[in-house]
Amino acid sequence: MLGQTEMPSGVRIRKRPVCRTTELGLTGGEDMTFFSGPGPVGGKRNRPAFTLVELLVVIAVIGILVGLLLPAVQQVREAARRTTCMNNQKQIALAIQNYHESFKKVPNGTDLPGQISGHRYYGSWATKVLPWVEQESFLDAMGLRNHVNQLNQHAPPSNAFGNVAFTELPVFECPSDANGTVSENVQEGAFGNYALCAGNYFRITNGWYGSGMIPVDFRNGIAHFNLGRRFADVVDGLSNTLLSSELINVPRYNDKRGMIYYQVEPTVLFSAEQPPNTTTADRGYFRINWPKAPAIGGVGANVIYARSLHPGGVVVSTVDGAVNFVSDHISLDVFRALGSVDGGDQAGNWSGS
Repeated sequence: MLGQTEMPSGVRIRKRPVCRTTELGLTGGEDMTFFSGPGPVGGKRNRPAFTLVELLVVIAVIGILVGLLLPAVQQVREAARRTTCMNNQKQIALAIQNYHESFKKVPNGTDLPGQISGHRYYGSWATKVLPWVEQESFLDAMGLRNHVNQLNQHAPPSNAFGNVAFTELPVFECPSDANGTVSENVQEGAFGNYALCAGNYFRITNGWYGSGMIPVDFRNGIAHFNLGRRFADVVDGLSNTLLSSELINVPRYNDKRGMIYYQVEPTVLFSAEQPPNTTTADRGYFRINWPKAPAIGGVGANVIYARSLHPGGVVVSTVDGAVNFVSDHISLDVFRALGSVDGGDQAGNWSGS
């Protein structure tokens, strides 16, 4: 045809698909081509930003979540610390049972002093059980080997005693008490958080050193001055008689509660005359009033009560080696019954009270 260009034979023309706008609800019959790709401005899409209000809301929500989670985290940590404390007392209880197996008695709570270079030296149950808490080399380094078997209760420590005794042993420390410390006096050394039960009377001693001034009837616990009971003496039952509990360290030089090695008064014995964490003050020559560990210092009637920084109670062990957590609200009569070895009183079902 005139005005038309003829295509060579054999060449086929491929038609582009037509999208009719009428099918899209539009008018007209124009061909439409759809493109995809970046937006028009600089090849970037426009995205809406957070407003100040939205940012504040997000921050507030995060703060609320942290506030809810933090107490839970602290509870988990305290539960772990309490478990460690229970394990420590379990080790101590087993060590004392092994000591009893060897010497047919519980180690003396505290030995009456001997003179060492003009100073009075007290031994304690803690030094005697060192071989059974995997600290035999520590005992030898302090020169207290003879002190263990009580054949020489006042064996003079070696020259290394002052240095080695400053080493803190985790088995004697409750992880919930951050006040674990060492004395500034080279003859005293480290402190711990555990004490043996001296009975359920008010006085642990009745004087500076307690020599010959303690009526025998007052010594009704598992251990005392120059006294460690035989298991056969525990007529109230091994599972119903307290062996150990906790005390709180006071981070001050003049407070001796918890002093393990060199002792000037009974610092690792406690009385069950008052319930755990009582508001009744501890008493003794070397006491400083302290939060959660009230005390009256400068008096001769020495007594320490069971205390801890665990919320709601203290960890205790009984003579049979069992370990329990005892509430601050345990019946006073029950707690006192647990403190004596031969009172004839029944503690009943107290475990976990």
